[in-house]
Amino acid sequence: MSLPVDTKTKGASISVDKDPLRAVSSVDSRLGIFGALLIFCVYGGWALSVEFGQVAYGFHSDESTYYMMGHSIASDGDLTYRIEDLMRVWHEFPSGPFGVFLKKGRDVEGVSFISKPPFFEIHSRPDSDTTRLFYGKSFVYPLVAAPFIAIFGTSGFLVLHAVLMALVMLLAYLFISARSNALVAFLLASGFVMASVVPAYFVWITPELFNFSFVIFGIFCWVYKKVASRDSAPYVGRWLFTPVSDLIAVALLAIATFSKPTNVLLIIPLLVDHAWHLRWRRVLSCGFLFGIVVAGLFAINVAITGEWNYQGGERRTFYEAYPFQTKDAGFDQVGMDRATDRVLTEEIFDREVFWTVFWHNLGYFVVGRYSGLLPYFFPAVFAVGLFLIAYRRRVGWQ
Repeated sequence: MSLPVDTKTKGASISVDKDPLRAVSSVDSRLGIFGALLIFCVYGGWALSVEFGQVAYGFHSDESTYYMMGHSIASDGDLTYRIEDLMRVWHEFPSGPFGVFLKKGRDVEGVSFISKPPFFEIHSRPDSDTTRLFYGKSFVYPLVAAPFIAIFGTSGFLVLHAVLMALVMLLAYLFISARSNALVAFLLASGFVMASVVPAYFVWITPELFNFSFVIFGIFCWVYKKVASRDSAPYVGRWLFTPVSDLIAVALLAIATFSKPTNVLLIIPLLVDHAWHLRWRRVLSCGFLFGIVVAGLFAINVAITGEWNYQGGERRTFYEAYPFQTKDAGFDQVGMDRATDRVLTEEIFDREVFWTVFWHNLGYFVVGRYSGLLPYFFPAVFAVGLFLIAYRRRVGWQ
């Protein structure tokens, strides 16, 4: 681990790692801005030039649920499933929805604390309004997409994706160009975004691209100060060398965690880095903020549905018939149970099969059986390979 040195900023100081790699004297951001604008114009232009309902050939995976959530927020200002939401789908997609996750709401009566995660228990009763249901997915992605949907209709999902891809391109360029010349940074940043499954996710109305982008944004806000100097960074990015950058990084990772709870692991390296440098105040402030943002988002879910777990409770998925579609189409009659109320730790950590399953999953993760890191996100394999080869140039934070 390299020794920390202090870099003074206006009104604050922050500790950064000094490593054998020398930062460039100044970052030329023009190629990065050009690449970001090119991606935005190409993908944003395509998004606005097509009728998504006509070229999408129906819904795939969980798209129906997120489509209906986004339009419900944009048009109705709520996340309540009603017959109007269902009719809105058929107006644009003649094939109708496919695989909609819905759940019954509950009226909260009280909260008590318990000794097991999530360390509290909500006391509630069935929703008194039997004419409404709620969506059984995280609301954060459709919430961010809602303003774009209000302006551009369903294409607003894709416009948001174009914005996210452009920002990832720009941040990847800025990060790499802090230690490389502009052309190398442009080529590597372009490959990071384009030589992978990311462009395919552009046309999916699901949170994959959203989660990918928010994780990149959060990690960038944390580590950029470790590869760049304040004087060489673009003027508009000087705030990245203040303590605020870590707090914004934490908030972004917290949002990604609410969208996909396994992303909670991504906060660990940031906290460990501060703890290694004995920055205990930073550990406490970042950990506290992360917990507050995640808890706050789940609290909003409680306020909407009466339950903290958007995948738990009375949750069902629907494929051919949908609640309120006909008089006989009730929630319990036409859906299949799809509740996830707990993590199956006794199966995951079963001593008899754990290591066998682990090594098989590791192989599937890297090489793939139907997918995998190598075919789906080759830039990650390429980066890890270079990281392992250049062991003499690695530094502690990496």
